[in-house]
Order: sequence, then structure tokens, then C-alpha cells
Amino acid sequence: MHPRLAEEWEAIVAEYPDARHEASPERVMLTLTLVPGIYNRDTTAIAVLIPAGYRAAGPDGFLVLNGFGFADGETFPAGDAAGMGLPGWQAVSFHMFDASGNSTWRPTADPKRGDNLVGYLNSVESFLARRCN
Repeated sequence: MHPRLAEEWEAIVAEYPDARHEASPERVMLTLTLVPGIYNRDTTAIAVLIPAGYRAAGPDGFLVLNGFGFADGETFPAGDAAGMGLPGWQAVSFHMFDASGNSTWRPTADPKRGDNLVGYLNSVESFLARRCN
């Protein structure tokens, strides 16, 4: 497990009890409960790849299983993640940027201060709580 991820793991599991670590590619996987009526399911598995430069480099997006989509049948904005070593998954571009395109990812040496994976996962959850196309 990436050393910074190990420092954050207790907080991740406290917030997301079913979170699990997977290797090759290194990622955190968990299940999110979704707002009814927006998507074609009530819960979804997600994965977040841990970049080699993590903590300085923030996550570059998240993944959902193939078949994830909007309840009305419209395609969810995601691309095939097979090239990332995760066949059966779709990659969603989700970055911590401001309106000018500058990174807002601000980690600190203390994983309980500044940006961390719990905050990123909270942001993914908020993103999925509304129609995002």
C-alpha cells in the first residue's frame, strides 16, 4: 500500500466502512449509495486509482462498472478503463480544479489536514448526487 494511503486508511474506513485496497493498479474500491431516480441503480461500486506521486499528485478521476448510466437511458460520460488495466470498468474524468483550470488539490504533511482521499471521495459522492452531464 502506498505510504500516504496507509496513513489515511483509518480515516477512509471510518467514513466508508466497505472500502478495500486493491493492487495492480493500486486503487481504493467502495460502494456508494446513490440518489434514487438519477441513475440506473441505487448503489454503485467505484474505484479511485492512487497515482504514483500521491499525495503531491491528486487522484485523476474515478471508475464505475460497465453498465452504469442514467435512469433515462442516457449514456454516462465515461470511457473504457481497459487500457488502465481495469476491463469491465468505465473511467470518469474528475479533477480538483478551479474555473481557471488551476489545481485546487492542497495536501499537507498531516493527512488529517489539507486534501486527502476522504475529501476526494466526499467530492465524488457530491458529484454523483446530481445529474452530471
